[in-house]
Amino acid sequence: MTATELGLPALRGSITRDPARPDDPRLIDGFGRVATDLRISLTDRC
Repeated sequence: MTATELGLPALRGSITRDPARPDDPRLIDGFGRVATDLRISLTDRC
């Protein structure tokens, strides 16, 4: 086995904004409702 050093992660020099992404950071569904709670379920079975 060969060890490979990846180094520390770094921020990009300039962050470009995706023009297709809205300026509103909230999660809004197709009906215009704002998601205030997010429930994630994790399982070890398929």
